Amino acid sequence: MYPSSAIFASDPLVPLHAVRSSEIPIFCIPGAGASVTAFNEFFDALGARWPVYGLQPRGIDGAEQPHQSVEAAALYNLGALAQLNFNGPIHLLGHSYGGLVAFDMALRLQKQKRSVASLTLIDTEPPETPHEAGTSHIFNQFVGVFESIFDRTLYVNETIIASCEIELFISNLHAALVKARCLPARSTPDVLRGSLATFAAACRTTYVPHGLYTGKLHLVLVSAACRNKSFNDDVTRQRAAYAVQWRRWAAELDVWYGPGHHFSILQVPHVRSLATWWRQARDLESAPGT
Repeated sequence: MYPSSAIFASDPLVPLHAVRSSEIPIFCIPGAGASVTAFNEFFDALGARWPVYGLQPRGIDGAEQPHQSVEAAALYNLGALAQLNFNGPIHLLGHSYGGLVAFDMALRLQKQKRSVASLTLIDTEPPETPHEAGTSHIFNQFVGVFESIFDRTLYVNETIIASCEIELFISNLHAALVKARCLPARSTPDVLRGSLATFAAACRTTYVPHGLYTGKLHLVLVSAACRNKSFNDDVTRQRAAYAVQWRRWAAELDVWYGPGHHFSILQVPHVRSLATWWRQARDLESAPGT
């Protein structure tokens, strides 16, 4: 969940790192309401060996409407890869809601007999997870995301959240972020508009896969709780249930429990452990006899 400057939503592919490398490229899909810049610290920790691309969610810049389903986002991303002739094997990596999009992309590539070198989902809820889609609940969750990312308490009046008035909410959340020094004073509330729109669209989506993934699914789970109370209920038990439910959708599941919480896993220092694990997993898979 990082407010970002406009990137042409008609082309979601964003080169991020070491794109001239001859290694199999990594395509990263951010979580609900997030920009591809969420992966900046991950590819810094990963090193220059792999080329890294981001797949920017449509609507994050506020210029277009977000996709209303996981399937639509997956098709959108695959269309961008096809236009640029990415026909070889690829690594797919998605965080949170982006993991569902990555999974659906992998299913579609599998159906096309395309090679998925690896599929990694970072703290992604399993398919068929029901969500509370009310506007006030989404507003409250949106505030909680920023509190967890910036490790700050943001004071947004509950009456404003309950009002379900988007403009009023955005204005007050922006003021709270500026006061907490999470956003520069020169910024405007519009910087939050695309993030909120894509976050809300994801919150209202329930995904049911159209098949079983026949490869190995790498699932990263975290057990630490976030700052916001709405994320703090039995996190360890919940993540264990994630693993059980994901086993229904993949022929083989590899679970790694990472440090930090849902958002800090992509931030220093925890992201360094994530990058080390990812590198070692790839080296192990490419070793002779594996």
